[in-house]
Amino acid sequence: MADRVPEHHGKPFGINYAGYLKAGFGLGAAARGYVKALRKVGYHVLEVDAGELLPGAKGRGKTIARDVSESSRLHPVNIVHINPDLLFTFRNKTGSRFFRNRYTIGIWAWETPVFPDRWRDRFSLVDEVWVGGSYMARGISLASPVPVLVVPHAVEARGVPDRKRFGLDPGEFTFLFSFDFNSTYTRKNPQGVLESFRKAFSPDEPVRLVIKSLHGSENPVHMETLEKAAAGLRVTFLDRSLNSVDNSNLTASCDAFISLHRAEGFGLGIAEAMALGKPVVATGYSGNMDFMDVGNSLPVRFRLEELEESAPPYEKGSLWATPDTDDAAEKMRLLFSDRELARHLGERAGEHMARFFSPEAVGGLMDRRLERTEPVPGGRRVQNDLLWSVKYAGNKGVQKGASFLLKILPRGMTGIRGRIGRTRNRAAVKL
Repeated sequence: MADRVPEHHGKPFGINYAGYLKAGFGLGAAARGYVKALRKVGYHVLEVDAGELLPGAKGRGKTIARDVSESSRLHPVNIVHINPDLLFTFRNKTGSRFFRNRYTIGIWAWETPVFPDRWRDRFSLVDEVWVGGSYMARGISLASPVPVLVVPHAVEARGVPDRKRFGLDPGEFTFLFSFDFNSTYTRKNPQGVLESFRKAFSPDEPVRLVIKSLHGSENPVHMETLEKAAAGLRVTFLDRSLNSVDNSNLTASCDAFISLHRAEGFGLGIAEAMALGKPVVATGYSGNMDFMDVGNSLPVRFRLEELEESAPPYEKGSLWATPDTDDAAEKMRLLFSDRELARHLGERAGEHMARFFSPEAVGGLMDRRLERTEPVPGGRRVQNDLLWSVKYAGNKGVQKGASFLLKILPRGMTGIRGRIGRTRNRAAVKL
C-alpha cells in the first residue's frame, strides 16, 4: 500500500502510540491491532512500548523515557493504551514532554458497570477516552468528564490449522478456551468451562477441551484446582506464552471456542476465533455481545450477581454474570452433534468480523474520528464534534446510561443500584 500521510487541515500529522506493544497477552494484541489499523489507512505511528510497566519487566530493553527522548519529532496526537491504574506511572516515566501541547486519547478497559472512584483523577491526563465496546462505554461514561467513544478492536483471520504442532488428535472434536491467570481468575471462570465440559461429554466420546493459559506456574493453587477438576476428562493444558502467529494457529487448529466469563470488556479471544470462522459458545453478557448474536454464535444464558468478595481490582459488590453451565453444556453438545450448524455459525461469524472488525474497517473509523480534532493556539486540540459517538456521555448521556443500568439490575441489589441512582441524580442537577 502507498504510504499516504493523512492531512489535518492541510498539515500532515501522525500518532504517538504508547502501549504494551510487545506483550503476549490481550492488551498487547489489542494495541498491535490498533497500530496496524492506523497504518492501514496511512498514519505514521511512533511506537512507545510500555512493557517496562509490567511486573517482572524491570531492566529489560529500552526504557519508556529513552523511547520518547530518542525520537527526533513527537507527533501532535497521543494514543495512550494503558489502563488507569498505571497511567500516572507512565506519565512519570515519560516526563511532561510527551503530554505537553498534545491531544491525548486514552484507550481503557474496564469490565464492570461502575468505574472505580479511586481512578477518577486519571481523566485529567486525557482529552477523550476510547473503549473497545459499548459495554465499557456505558460504565466509564457514567464517571467521565471527557468524551467516551466506542472504537472496536481490530481483529483479522490469520491462523493456519496445524494440529500436529500442538499435539491434537485429528479424530477429536476440539474446544478451545484461553485465558490469563493474571487477568483475574474468577472473572475468566475456567472452572465453569470445565464443569460444562464434564456435563456435556463422557470421557469415551471423541471430544477434547484445550485450556490455553498464561502464568499458571505463578498461580499454583488455582492451577492445581483446575487439574483436579479435569481428572478423568479429555482435557489438555497448555500453560505457556505463544507468539501471535502460534496463538492464531492454535485457534485455527480447534473446532470451536468457549468462554464462560463473568464479564469481558471486549472479548478478544472470542472475536479472534469468530474471525477465523469458528463457532463460539460464550456467556451472553458484556463486551462480546457487540459482535455475538444468535445468528453467528451460541450465547449462553446467565444471571447477574454481585461479587461477594473482592477480586482485585474488582471490589466487593461489583456486578458480574454467572453463566448457566447446563445451558453451556447443551450448546457444546449441539456443536459436536450438528456439524452443519457448527459450519454455518462459523461462516456467519467470519463474515461479520471481516465486515465490521477488520483492520481496514477499524482504521477507517479511527481516521474519521481523528479528522474531527481541530488545532487551537498553543498546539492543543479540541473536539470538533463531541456528538460523533452516541456513547459520549454529557449529563443527559449519564442519565440515560444510569437509567438503562437501573432497568436491568435486580431490585435486590440495593447497594449498586443506590450508587448508580445517585450518579443519575447528580447529572440531573447539572442540566
